[in-house]
Amino acid sequence: MPVTGLMAHDVRTTGKKPIKKKTPCLIRNALLTALTSNFSNLLHKLFLIIINLSRLQTISTV
Repeated sequence: MPVTGLMAHDVRTTGKKPIKKKTPCLIRNALLTALTSNFSNLLHKLFLIIINLSRLQTISTV
């Protein structure tokens, strides 16, 4: 898969390919950013839940 990234970079530098080829990359980048942001939000929520659970455990032990 790294080869495709290099190829895309070559296309960008040479500029021989039409602009139509860039749209899937933009869509893919948008999807990737959306996925990563959602994933980070999920991780953040999970982290908060873990912190709350640990707090509850400390309260119950004390």
